[in-house]
Amino acid sequence: MSDSLTKRERRIISLLLMLWVILLTLFVPERAYAYIDPATTTYLIQIATALIITLGVSFTIVLYRFRMLFTKLWVKLSSPRKRGISKRTETDTRTNDMKEHDLTYRAPDFVIEGSLESPDKAYGFAYEDGERLSELYQAYVSIRKQQLDEGKVVQMVSAMASSRNEDTLKGRWAELLADTRSFKVRLGLSVLVSASLVFTVMIFGPLEIFTASRNEMLFDLKDFLMPLLLVSGGVFLLITAFLVFLRGRLFNIFLSICAGLLLATYVQALFFNGMLGTLTGDLVNWQDYSVIALSNLLVWLAIVAGFFVINFINIKAWHFFTVFISSVIIVVQLVGLFSISDALTRERPSNERDLVLTNEGIMELSKQKNIVVFIVDLLDGSFIDEVRVLEPDFFEELVNFTEYDDNTTRYVRTFPSVAYTLTGQRIEENLNTSQEEFFIQAYNQPLFVDDLVSAGWNTKLYLSEGYDFSSKALLQGRASNLVDMAKRKSYEGDTQDIQATLNLIKRLVKLSLYRYAPIGFKAVFWMSSSEVSQLFFEDIAFTSDYQVIFMEELKTTGLTADIDEPVFIYLHLNGPHGPHILGVDGYPADAVTDPVTETQGCFNIIYEYIRQLKDLGIYEETCIIITGDHSNSQGQTAGLFYKPFGDEGRSLQLNSAPTSDTNLVPTVLDQAGVRSNALAAQGYPYPLVTTENTPVRWSIAVQVDDIAGPFDIRISKISGKVRDSESWQLIKDLGEELDLTIFD
Repeated sequence: MSDSLTKRERRIISLLLMLWVILLTLFVPERAYAYIDPATTTYLIQIATALIITLGVSFTIVLYRFRMLFTKLWVKLSSPRKRGISKRTETDTRTNDMKEHDLTYRAPDFVIEGSLESPDKAYGFAYEDGERLSELYQAYVSIRKQQLDEGKVVQMVSAMASSRNEDTLKGRWAELLADTRSFKVRLGLSVLVSASLVFTVMIFGPLEIFTASRNEMLFDLKDFLMPLLLVSGGVFLLITAFLVFLRGRLFNIFLSICAGLLLATYVQALFFNGMLGTLTGDLVNWQDYSVIALSNLLVWLAIVAGFFVINFINIKAWHFFTVFISSVIIVVQLVGLFSISDALTRERPSNERDLVLTNEGIMELSKQKNIVVFIVDLLDGSFIDEVRVLEPDFFEELVNFTEYDDNTTRYVRTFPSVAYTLTGQRIEENLNTSQEEFFIQAYNQPLFVDDLVSAGWNTKLYLSEGYDFSSKALLQGRASNLVDMAKRKSYEGDTQDIQATLNLIKRLVKLSLYRYAPIGFKAVFWMSSSEVSQLFFEDIAFTSDYQVIFMEELKTTGLTADIDEPVFIYLHLNGPHGPHILGVDGYPADAVTDPVTETQGCFNIIYEYIRQLKDLGIYEETCIIITGDHSNSQGQTAGLFYKPFGDEGRSLQLNSAPTSDTNLVPTVLDQAGVRSNALAAQGYPYPLVTTENTPVRWSIAVQVDDIAGPFDIRISKISGKVRDSESWQLIKDLGEELDLTIFD
C-alpha cells in the first residue's frame, strides 16, 4: 500500500487553497466599516495562512497515521505465523527454496583478512568468491614461506584494510548521491524553494518595510525596484544552481535546510518579533532577552529538524510538504503586496519630490537677535539628577539661565509631542485619523512660524521627518533650510547613482534580515531607519542623528553671525534617546554608553555653542531654550532651562512653577516681540506661569503601534507636582471611550 497522499486527497487540499485565495482577492465587500492599515492586513493574511497550513498539515499527518496503522495490521494478519506456520518451519522452507535454486549452495564462512589461519579453518570471507579465496591462500602461503615478522604482517593488513576502506568510501559517496529523480524534478523543487526564500527576505520584506516607512523615505519605488529585482534574481540563480546540481541525500539535506529556514523566517515575523515590544530606534539590550532568544532558537531548530524527520519517514510526504509550504508562502505574500499596492506605488507629490530638509545654515546666526530652541529628545528630569550626583557643579555653566524643575509635556512620545508644541493640534480631538492625516491637519493652519516670517525673521526648522512632520511641502515658506534639490545641478540624478542604489538595496535587505532573523541574531542586523530613508542625501539631509557630528562641526566650521535679519532656530537633537553612542565630551564614543552619559555629552555640545556665542559677542542678544520633547516615564519631569535676552551675569536659578510644553511658543513670541493668533500661541511665557493660572496639566500616552490609526490613548490628570504620585489621576485608560468634556 502506498504511503503517499492519494490523487483525490491532493486535489481536495489544492481546491481548498485555491478557494481561500479567490475569496481574499476577489470577494471584497462594497462598503468598509473600518480602516485597516495595509501593513496590518498583510500580517492578518499571513496569520490566517499559517492556520490553514497547520490544519492542512495536521489533516495530512492524521491520514498518514491511519494508513500506516492499517498497513501494519494487514502485514501482521497476513504473516506466515498467523497462517499457522511456525518460525522453524518457515526458516526450513526458505532454506530448501534456496537450495533448489542453487545446488552449489554452502553456508557462508567468513575470514579475517591477513590472518595466519588457513582460509579453510578461519572465518570472515565468503567461500563462493573463488578469486578472493585464491588471493587469501597465496597470501597465507607467502607469509608462511617468508616467515615475516609481526611488523610486516601489520603493514600488509593495514594496506589491505585501507584498500577496503577506500572502496567503502566510494560506495558510500555513490550511495549518498544516488537519486532516481530526474533533473527536471530536482530543478522544479530547487526553483520553488529558492524563489520563495529569496522573495520573502529580499523582495517582500524590503517592500513592506518601505511601505510602512513611506513618509520618511526620500525616494519612490521606481528608484530602486528594478535593481532590487536584479540583485534578488542573481541570488535566486545562485541558490538554485547550488541545489539543482546536488543529488540524492545531499540534495534532500540542503533543500530541507532551505525550506526549514523559509518556514522559520515566516513564523518569526508572524509570532516572535512581538516579544521585543515596540521598536523605537533604541539600541536593544539583547542580554535581557537571552532566555527568549534561546527558546526562539530552539523553535527554529525544531522547524528545520521537522523537514528532516518528514524526509526520513516518507519521502513522498516530504516532497508534498515542501512544495505546499513554499507555494503557500509565495501566494500569501503576493496577496499581501497586492493589498498594499496603492501605498507601495504611490509617488511623492510633485511639489515635494525634490525637497530636502537640510542641515544647511545650522551654524549661521544673526548680527541682531537670535532665538535658539534645543529640543533634546528624552531629556528626563531623572537624568539631570543623576548628572548632578556625578558632578554637582555640572550645570553651573548655564549663566543667566533658569531651571524649571516641574516641567512636563502633554504627550509622552516624540509623536505627537513635537507637532503639538509647534502647532497646538491635539490628537485626542480626532482619534480616527491616521498619523499622516494628523500632520496635515496640524500644519495646514496658521502657525506662529508664519507670523515670525511675516515679521522678518529667518526661521530654520531642523525637524525629524516622520516623527515631527510628514510632508516637506508643509514646511515650504516656513523653513529656510528646506531646499529644492532639482535646482542644484550638482545633485541632479543622485537617485540614479549605481553605488548609492546598491547601498540602498543593501540596507533595505539588512533591515529585512533584522525582521526575519531569530532574536539571538538580530543584533547583527540592527540599524537606524534613517540610514535608509536619508541615503541619497545623507550628507546634507537633517535628522536628529546630526547630534553625533554636531561637536565636530562646531570645532571645525564654528558659528558665524553674518545674517542681517533676526534668526529663529528650532533644533531637534537625539539627546539621551537611544542609540546611546555619544560620549561625555560630545563626540561619538568607542563603545555603547548610557542616557546619563549622553545627557552630559549633549550639554557639553551646548556649552561649546554658548562659548562661541560669547566669542562672537552675541550671547546677550540670544535667547536660548533647552528642553525635552517628553520624559522617560510617568511621574518624571522633562528638563527645561531657559535664558531670555540679556546677560546679567547671574548664576543658574531654580523655579518650580508648573510649566509645560504649552508655554514654549508663547515664550518665543514674547521674546521676539511678535503677536500671533496661532493655536499654539495661546498660553503664558515661562516667567508668567504660576500655580494659580495653571492648576491642571495633562499627560497623554498615545498608542501608535499602527501608524495608520485609529489611535488609542491613556489620559492622566496632574493636579500638583509632577513627581508627586498623589498628583496623578487616571482619567481614561486604553480601550475606554473618550469624553472630551474632561478637558473643560
